[in-house]
Amino acid sequence: MPAKNLTPKKEAPPTFESAIERLESIVEQMESNELPLEDLLVRYEELQRTNALLGAQVDALTQERDSLKSRLSAARARVDGGGFRRSGRALRTAAGSQGDGRCVDPSADRGPAGGA
Repeated sequence: MPAKNLTPKKEAPPTFESAIERLESIVEQMESNELPLEDLLVRYEELQRTNALLGAQVDALTQERDSLKSRLSAARARVDGGGFRRSGRALRTAAGSQGDGRCVDPSADRGPAGGA
């Protein structure tokens, strides 16, 4: 018979929303003035642990957001450096090109103002 794994399984951390709900519940219990001092201390310790967990989740989300913003900025720089514009106008291949794939702004070949 194989040996059983006796190490306890770690529970997944609560979702942000459920942790907030738990904090609210703890505060309500503490404000009720019905808990003995010993239970208040237990609730306070749980409140501190839950608060630390939420802080860690916020920090992780902030780092992820910053990373995504950096990646987006880098992608925009590559696109802008590649001859594309963010003006929303479509670019077209240069007329008469030999398939070199150059892109030009369609407004660039209008010629001087007042006629050609």
